[in-house]
Amino acid sequence: MLVVACAGDDGDNGESEAFVPAFAYLRLEGDATVATLSDGEQQVSYDVPADLEPLTAFACSAAGDLVIPAGRDDSLLSPLWLVDDELELARDLPPAFEPAWVAADGLLVRVVDPDEGAGVRVYEREGQSFTSVTPLLPGRNAGWVSGPGLIAVQAGPGGGFTRLGIYGLTLDEARRGEVDAEFWELLSSVPIDPRQLSPDGEVFVFATAAQENQQRDIQAINADGSDARTLVATPREEFAPVWANGTEILFLRRALLGEGEDETEADVEVIRLDLETNEETVLANEAGIYALAACAPV
Repeated sequence: MLVVACAGDDGDNGESEAFVPAFAYLRLEGDATVATLSDGEQQVSYDVPADLEPLTAFACSAAGDLVIPAGRDDSLLSPLWLVDDELELARDLPPAFEPAWVAADGLLVRVVDPDEGAGVRVYEREGQSFTSVTPLLPGRNAGWVSGPGLIAVQAGPGGGFTRLGIYGLTLDEARRGEVDAEFWELLSSVPIDPRQLSPDGEVFVFATAAQENQQRDIQAINADGSDARTLVATPREEFAPVWANGTEILFLRRALLGEGEDETEADVEVIRLDLETNEETVLANEAGIYALAACAPV
């Protein structure tokens, strides 16, 4: 869904320009959760239904298609997605989490199937409907590595693989049902979520574990385990890094908490980091932001 927002007079006919989001975030506003799409200047926000609890790992396409896993009373539900400017449960999807947009209209999710068990599956969207196009795939932490065009999962010997690692499979192979371990390519033995791999599949970005002062920093490591390095480290807390493209990442930076202040009251910046120049750009700043997704082309 392409969201259209007023961008002001274009100088000729006064028509509004198309709003193409660059990122999305979730934030707490009192007892409510709000999902926001932004291009760094304009933004459009949507209320999450009050009876649902969204999960932090969600997906956004370049066209502004939001898919947000959600639960109710400790039960996982079908994901929320944006339909006619409302976040609704996707009735054609089973209870699922860890979504990622694949190619033009594919949605990769980890499903919980009462008959087949848990695994990864790709669904194809047509209009407001989703249809499964692959069998249940092994692994977890499903991601899409757009450069080589690979479904990426974390898997190990329990799923038929020879060792623990990050494995990749092409969408065509998955469609054909060639899902045994022999068809998967070992992408990395580094035990980091494959959704944090760069578009070319060469570099992970991740946040360090929280310290006693709640501080976290942003680090990177090559997929082959070499060149571990710190990208961002300040007295404030940096977290939730995501790839915007092959040379830029987005991440969140929370202000230091004041006495008696909790995380929902602290201002949080959405920051773009150019990895080639090390230049930071603040794209948004609101209290209560806690989850981030890049609306990257797939």
